[in-house]
Amino acid sequence: MRDIYLTSTDEYVLKILNANGRATAPKIATLLGVSESTVRRSFRHLREEGLITRIGSDKAGYWKVLI
Repeated sequence: MRDIYLTSTDEYVLKILNANGRATAPKIATLLGVSESTVRRSFRHLREEGLITRIGSDKAGYWKVLI
């Protein structure tokens, strides 16, 4: 098993998505007090690490946490 490095933002995003897979990047950014691009970067990192996946379309879908 390989080590996965998560930033504190990544960890918070995972917690939020675990509670509400339909949470949007702007909403999460507001909750965490960071920029929307920071949250989108976290989405990308978490997806690349295989921790989340998108179910459905960008507009009507949701994020599924895989851990």
